[in-house]
Amino acid sequence: MQRFRASFLTLAITVSLLLWASIATTPAMAANVQFDFTGIVTSVTGDSVGIQSQYGIQMGSVLTNGLFRLDHGSATRLDALNFPGTYSIPVDKLSLTLGNLIVDNLGQNIPSSAGSLAVSHSSSNDSYLIITAFNNNANVLLGALAIELSDGDGTYLTNLPQLPTGPPALGSFTSRTFRLDLFTNGNTVPQGTVTGIIAPVPLPPAVILFGAGLVGLAGLGARNWRQRTAQPSLPEA
Repeated sequence: MQRFRASFLTLAITVSLLLWASIATTPAMAANVQFDFTGIVTSVTGDSVGIQSQYGIQMGSVLTNGLFRLDHGSATRLDALNFPGTYSIPVDKLSLTLGNLIVDNLGQNIPSSAGSLAVSHSSSNDSYLIITAFNNNANVLLGALAIELSDGDGTYLTNLPQLPTGPPALGSFTSRTFRLDLFTNGNTVPQGTVTGIIAPVPLPPAVILFGAGLVGLAGLGARNWRQRTAQPSLPEA
């Protein structure tokens, strides 16, 4: 009996990630916002044997060389609602390594309209979500990359009258997540989703490799993820 259908295959890989943001210091590049991240796989569900064979991704696999650079200064409004809203935003560069999946400077394969930045504010929650939907013609195994920061107190954007032009302070958010959608067969067949949590400061090497505290963080991230998936999804670019 067939174990699963490819079109319905869902792989959930929980990754503990650490991420920090920075702005280029030269005046000409002042609008560029760069996220650097790394992490470790803490759980795999779905076709774990097939995923390990195809991607070399398994329990304990380390995500390295993560880089996501975007241009706040070139954001274009996608909706007609009040601030904050959803914007089309160029992705200048994207790189990461996970198992034998190596992405190097993928920004050159990302259409200028494929990136979106959704910033929302309410009395009960603020969120900062960047999504890149990749060109299906690109020779890559990725469908989308998303980084979401969420503030359950709704205080991060309270006094901001316009789109933030710099990277948000991770300490302002209570939930920090990462999602990577994987495809196969020429980027047409859904293969699975890598999800994870983001830490505001680098974790000690012993914790990254062996720490039991990482499992507790993964459980917290999973609960936050289930809560978010129960809400309406933000539109992709």
